[in-house]
Amino acid sequence: MQWNRKHDIIFFYSKNHKVKRPFNWEKVSEEYSKVTLSKFKYEDEQGVFRIRGHNIKGSPFRAQTDLPFETLEKYPDFVYKDRPAEGVAPRDWWVIPFLNQASKERLGYPTQKPLALLERIIKASSNENDIVLDPFCGCGTTIDASQKLNRHWLGIDVTWLAIDLVGKRLKAVYGPKVDGKYEVHGKPYDVASAQTLANKSKKEFEIWAISLVGAAPREHDGGVDGIFGFVEQDKEIRTIIVQVKGGDMLNPGMVRDLIGTVKKEGAAMGLLVTLKEPTRGMRKLAIHSESYKSELWTKEFPSIQIRTIGELLEGKVFDLPPTQSPLKNALLSREQGQQISQDI
Repeated sequence: MQWNRKHDIIFFYSKNHKVKRPFNWEKVSEEYSKVTLSKFKYEDEQGVFRIRGHNIKGSPFRAQTDLPFETLEKYPDFVYKDRPAEGVAPRDWWVIPFLNQASKERLGYPTQKPLALLERIIKASSNENDIVLDPFCGCGTTIDASQKLNRHWLGIDVTWLAIDLVGKRLKAVYGPKVDGKYEVHGKPYDVASAQTLANKSKKEFEIWAISLVGAAPREHDGGVDGIFGFVEQDKEIRTIIVQVKGGDMLNPGMVRDLIGTVKKEGAAMGLLVTLKEPTRGMRKLAIHSESYKSELWTKEFPSIQIRTIGELLEGKVFDLPPTQSPLKNALLSREQGQQISQDI
């Protein structure tokens, strides 16, 4: 047994202490305690107040508080109504609930911070239309908070998993309002740049490739690079698995392996994404594979399908039922107060 580790230490610093920087403490002010509020005993049409003495020469009540109400009429030149401000300046420790396993805000990212924490920091240390930079943006909590608070933002991360997750998060929370409002640098836009990414990092290429079909990576793949699903007649989720092949040596055995993995996983369908053009034998095996019959969508879908990176970039899609987003517990527009919750 030991003390629970339930706090983080946040460093607060600036590039040049001689340059005036924003510190909007009133934007993050804290509520008065019940003890403090109890001292404001009187109330009028403007709210609660207490009687306080003016700190002026000759006053018999200099800076005294909690004076009797009758001193207002007897000594109007020496006392006044003292009202509580909007709040008190924040302390250097904050109580913000951490993201437990059941939190609807949780996206499954190991270092994810609460949105309320980043909102508090950004409100205090910047103004609307300022630029907020997060050089290790992870699942995009800083980006989300900046977008919500009308700040411009820059996010940087080393993995495509993080970049893809940020994009999905923005789409889930803000919908069409963010379409075309930001750029993703370093993202492959053609086969040549996809090849460059594959040469640089096989894993990052796989993560990027499965994002093209809306799937999510699976940590312990077991022959499965990506996974997502769709709802069937019984309202249960049917799984679709994705395999990615970024090499030159393609052969029908890869399709047979995918068929075996689909059966082993109990999945409805399997998708194969290739960087190079698949062989004729691969296409033939996929075409003649058993179809999946959907009761809900009253249609048959090929259980094994192949698309090249080039085809996906051209907008050619897989023949699938309407699929469920793999973004765990993503929040829709806060104005609507709705939520998406799907964990595959």
